[in-house]
Amino acid sequence: MTSVILIGYRCAGKTTVGRALARRLGWGFVDTDEMVEEEAGRDVAALFREEGEESFRRREERAVGRALVLGRHVVALGGGAVTREANRKRLTGAAGLVVFLEAGPEELARRMEAEPGRRPALWRRGGLEEIERLLPARLVHYRSLARRTVGTEGREVEDVAAEIERMVAEERGS
Repeated sequence: MTSVILIGYRCAGKTTVGRALARRLGWGFVDTDEMVEEEAGRDVAALFREEGEESFRRREERAVGRALVLGRHVVALGGGAVTREANRKRLTGAAGLVVFLEAGPEELARRMEAEPGRRPALWRRGGLEEIERLLPARLVHYRSLARRTVGTEGREVEDVAAEIERMVAEERGS
């Protein structure tokens, strides 16, 4: 195993937990949304507004391809990355531990409300309505791709990172 790949809906904690986990493991960290933003020279919300979701997803697909070949990295994928078949194929063949970070719809909505404007609404007004509309289809992919699932609701970041660190040790046979 050369990497840990975190998947899950937006605001599940992938970036925050990913950074903490990378510190604990002494590995690098990469977030595919941040890779897209760096390449495009603007944030995800601006990309959605100016170019649309399809353009963003193409950029994201390239970023996922680059991120998954990095060794000794914790990789946080965007919440919708699993909607693309090419990304699912890459995840299936990835030399890493795929971990689904899970939180309930109400908790995800609460976290989104705490960061207004950070990510674009993907359905009408966004929030709980969006989550209830999009999450069921994504859950199928999150669950089928992940070797492990970790709940993040009501937990401290360091506790979640420590749990995944133990999983990494188990996977390595330590």
